[in-house]
Amino acid sequence: RFNPPEGGATLLDPKMRTSKDFPKWLNAPETKDQLKNKTVMMYCTGGIRCERATALLNQITDAEPEFQTKGVVMVRGGIER
Repeated sequence: RFNPPEGGATLLDPKMRTSKDFPKWLNAPETKDQLKNKTVMMYCTGGIRCERATALLNQITDAEPEFQTKGVVMVRGGIER
């Protein structure tokens, strides 16, 4: 698991078992509060979950003007162990 440097980014781990769990987590008000007006970095070890999650987050920010991020950055290929 990636640990950001102290004083840097905040790690939000949705603790998902499958990518099907992501929409529910992302639509939760507390999650949106944590992501609002932030730059979001997505990463995973496989890659496909990141692509789906990034696409969903972009769709939601396009559809909800009151919920905006400063952009979504996806680490292609995941994080090497």
